[in-house]
Amino acid sequence: MTEGVSVRQRLAVFSVALGTFTLVTNEFLPVALLTGIRTSLRVSQEAAATMVTVPAVVAAIASPALAVAAGRLDRRLVLLLMAGLFTVSDAVSAAAPNFATMLLGRFLLGGGIGGFWAIGASIGGRLVPAPRAAWAASVIFLGSRSRRSSGSRPPRSWADGSGGGSRSRRPPCSGCSHCP
Repeated sequence: MTEGVSVRQRLAVFSVALGTFTLVTNEFLPVALLTGIRTSLRVSQEAAATMVTVPAVVAAIASPALAVAAGRLDRRLVLLLMAGLFTVSDAVSAAAPNFATMLLGRFLLGGGIGGFWAIGASIGGRLVPAPRAAWAASVIFLGSRSRRSSGSRPPRSWADGSGGGSRSRRPPCSGCSHCP
């Protein structure tokens, strides 16, 4: 399956897959934590739900815009910048003293998601020899599927706040964003 693919090429593909795992986790994990986050920020359930909507809308706009804007830039650099944006988003969200700051963090995440998908979805064929492009693409997309199949519920200590609060899960997820 990976004949003709060097170790360096495989690591590159797995790094992008880890990036997709991280971005999907960052995008959807707040769904499981919505009640705790809503309570800590003292906002209504409806208002808190915008934390899920904002990154999706921003990503939908950012993805085609960043694909064009990236032009001839080194794709590795763009992916690293988007991973950096995940980290900044996580830090802003984890430290958010109010709902507006939380939405800013989620807005930044949407930009990172849009940019990462704009490049990450098509980069597999460039990381490996042409006959292995389908393998690379499937591994990259497996990163997002792995998060979904592992379940979107966080450990109970995150959900009930006994593990440092509902937003304390951000630092472990942001660590993954440095890998691509």
